[in-house]
Amino acid sequence: MPGNHDPAVPEAVHRRGMADAPNVHVLGVSVDGAVYFDNLDLEVSGVAHMTYADMPPADLARRRSRRWHVVVAHAHWVRGPHDAHRAWRIHDHEIASMDADYVALGHWDLPQPAGDGRVQAHYSGSPELARTINVVRLSDSGVEVRRHPLTLA
Repeated sequence: MPGNHDPAVPEAVHRRGMADAPNVHVLGVSVDGAVYFDNLDLEVSGVAHMTYADMPPADLARRRSRRWHVVVAHAHWVRGPHDAHRAWRIHDHEIASMDADYVALGHWDLPQPAGDGRVQAHYSGSPELARTINVVRLSDSGVEVRRHPLTLA
């Protein structure tokens, strides 16, 4: 999903072949709003950054259409008044209001949980810096998030 540093402007890398690659879906470029994996009863939705202008990082009104719903958001999690000057802000109540099983956040380079715990939300961080990736398991017993080591060539 295009973020604030790489929005889906006409000259973006997302528009130069990436969105045409097999099995690659770029929110806001090759698909609008969501990608559906019917065999998994899964919907992955998000709001792509289309310009460099400030905008809401997520569609808070979107309701799930599948058993599982993962929301992707590029946002700065507001932890307190010291974050009020940030752009692309997302607050605890906004994360909690999403009809989602998991919120995958991007914008921060270090992996960490976010929100107040009402909905599982995590930053995976930059794989190059963190040297880990988040693996999310959705099951009837809950959402499990584990960080796994990543080896970069």
